[in-house]
Amino acid sequence: KKYAAYMSNDERFANIKGYFDPSSNLYNNIRTSETSFVIDHSGYYFTDESAREFYAYDENTFSCRVSLTQVLTKKGKPDFRDKIDMTIYLRKVGDSFLIYDRYDH
Repeated sequence: KKYAAYMSNDERFANIKGYFDPSSNLYNNIRTSETSFVIDHSGYYFTDESAREFYAYDENTFSCRVSLTQVLTKKGKPDFRDKIDMTIYLRKVGDSFLIYDRYDH
């Protein structure tokens, strides 16, 4: 959810970078993403949240499919619904599992 908030210009990269492997291409792609071209809004919330399809590839690597809808709101305007459905890939870095890649469905 913090990643989605970052991509809609509602969160700072400093608040999400700890979830991503800094040695991955994904980390740099997210860090340099232009997040200011999102539909004008004053608030947001999430619905239809799920995490499923967990697959372990070895003791240090797994994936998980994450789905949710981010709803951007602005008084006097219809809500904008952004359906997010992706598989994220995580690997062990130190004592944590960090996201190093993703695939959009």
